[in-house]
Amino acid sequence: MTTPTSTCVALWSAIVLLIVPATIAGASGQTDMGNLTIQVTGLRVTKGYLVIMVSDSAATFFTRERSFAVVRVRPSGTSATVSLRGIPRGTYAVSAFLDENANNTLDRTVKGIPKERIGFSNNPRVKNPPPPFERCAFVLDAADMTLTVDLR
Repeated sequence: MTTPTSTCVALWSAIVLLIVPATIAGASGQTDMGNLTIQVTGLRVTKGYLVIMVSDSAATFFTRERSFAVVRVRPSGTSATVSLRGIPRGTYAVSAFLDENANNTLDRTVKGIPKERIGFSNNPRVKNPPPPFERCAFVLDAADMTLTVDLR
């Protein structure tokens, strides 16, 4: 059931996605910017939300609150594509999870193992704890880059 609060959160997520890259692009010029397209595969259900977090350091990796960018979208099939424009060129890592019950968190077992599907850039094997930033890191050094994250 969609509540006014969940609708507001979804709308706010979409607004942040649009404002943050545009602000960064305007502040530092277009020559040091790139566009990142993230294709997420392995979606088995279309309920809940797909949460994609782009981090620019180990300190911000796999944390929604401190990530460079966070996108939260409703899945509509077995894959989803999100494009981020005007991102400063540099080193990043992507983490994603399918928040099936829309509780805005990655659910885990008592042992800390994720109950919901998760994935990372470079598609390392998913274990507990998650892989380090360095194993998932990639360099955005072109005008356009596309990467695929497989949820497992």
